[in-house]
Amino acid sequence: MKPADRNIQWEPRLFGLLCVVALLPVWLYPGFLTADGPCHVYNAGILYDLLHGKGAFYTQYYELNTSPEPNWFSHAFLVGALHMVSGAVAEKILISLCLLAFAVGFRALLHRLAEHRSLLSLWIFPFLWQAALLMGFYNYMASIGMGLGLAAWYMGHKEALRGRNLFIMALGGTLLFFMHLVGCFVLLALCGLWTLLQRRDILRKLGSLTLAASPMLVLTAYYILHSPKGEPVAAPATGTLLSNLNNLRSLFGLSHMDTVLSMKMSFVLQAMLALALISFFIRKPRHTVALPLAMLALLLSAYFLCGSSLLGGSYIHTRLEALVYVFSLLVTGYAAMGRYLRLAVGACGVFFSLAFVAGKISSFSHIEIFHKEMQEAGTRIPSRSVVLPLNFQPYLYSPQGELINRGTLLFSHIAERINQNKQLILLDNYEAATGYFPLNWLAAKNPFVHLAAGTGLEEEPLKAPIAYYHQHHEPINYIILWGINEQTTADPLYPEFARQLSAYLLIHTSPVYGIRVYRYAGDHRQAPTGTPR
Repeated sequence: MKPADRNIQWEPRLFGLLCVVALLPVWLYPGFLTADGPCHVYNAGILYDLLHGKGAFYTQYYELNTSPEPNWFSHAFLVGALHMVSGAVAEKILISLCLLAFAVGFRALLHRLAEHRSLLSLWIFPFLWQAALLMGFYNYMASIGMGLGLAAWYMGHKEALRGRNLFIMALGGTLLFFMHLVGCFVLLALCGLWTLLQRRDILRKLGSLTLAASPMLVLTAYYILHSPKGEPVAAPATGTLLSNLNNLRSLFGLSHMDTVLSMKMSFVLQAMLALALISFFIRKPRHTVALPLAMLALLLSAYFLCGSSLLGGSYIHTRLEALVYVFSLLVTGYAAMGRYLRLAVGACGVFFSLAFVAGKISSFSHIEIFHKEMQEAGTRIPSRSVVLPLNFQPYLYSPQGELINRGTLLFSHIAERINQNKQLILLDNYEAATGYFPLNWLAAKNPFVHLAAGTGLEEEPLKAPIAYYHQHHEPINYIILWGINEQTTADPLYPEFARQLSAYLLIHTSPVYGIRVYRYAGDHRQAPTGTPR
């Protein structure tokens, strides 16, 4: 074994152990909550019923999206898993696969490029808990892991990219499209740059790569050409972006402990990257270091030039921030490190990995209480009801006054947890209003058009004309409310909302977080008078 590789012989076992530890917060509590996760499971349940001929109730409100779109992977997986396990378990399996794919894909690429020269593979585990996961962006997380892993596979098979290998690459690229387009970008950029760096038979290899990627490219082009063009959104100020990159707050936004840890980890990572870049001037690096450096430059360019959304994706800067640091780790992997420095780097990676897992376990102990109270509230609502969930407080405080979901809208769609073994229409189902998920609202029933335009159900629930929607579009049988406080009732718009709510009877209030369930008191064929927005 080479001297530089002596301490790597136990790295696979430690990496595997940290993989198991990383899954603890997911499986420790009955319900692992992310912002969009409940919505994914809810829609997968609808698709499951439709596929099994039990979805006649849903066809009054939804239609299938038959156009090939990204973001379908999670729904397809969940529908398949629902044949064997419950929705909650199916989601946990999906989250576990996303986490493992991200970690294993990074390690595969690191070992392909840096040839086991460090213990940097242990540094990927804190990035598993980035905001993208907590927001429920499962397709994105899976696509990055798949993209990194497939790129590493390509680098080992580029000389024989024909026949079976060509088919494997094409199949992997097609699957990647149905995950997320950012993963497609990562794969194509890595493979294309790697091919250009080989300096021989470039045209032949680029031709083979293009042929292998052709299904993914055709699907991507079709999606871009047929997607509705939204309003361009400007990028935040440069100072804001630099601050986010520097302190990592937008990556780890759950608890105060996360904020403190992320700032310390950011300092260590920047120091490691600086030492790596300095070492390049002292020792001539291998030419392949240009690959992660070029990717880093591409990501930073996209980060500073694009708006806050890209091809329909949201929170694009939050996603790119994680990738900037992931490829910074790959650059650092080329640095010449002595044995003790490598051990110190590995020890820091283990420390931050364990610290972030411990923080998530602590945070989810509070979240689980809210989760159980929401499920209990759901028992008061019968099947085949139309339910309007309204959240007046995007950030939740524990009974001890501790902010639980700092910087992450973790409770945006938690009401979708109430539909276990029931057929319910939940009017905050944002996925059916995006156009790029498998289900679409019927135009006449779409609450994101007729009840609260755009994201109004998430951001401005007080402006929702409940009575008007009830009377002219669809009777609202039940309302679930949470987050009512003194600030809410002091809002000038609250009296109008309270007047519309007077047509409903309060039938349940949870003991800790005050989740309220209201039932419509009158004849559903009539409604209190209301005016449109």
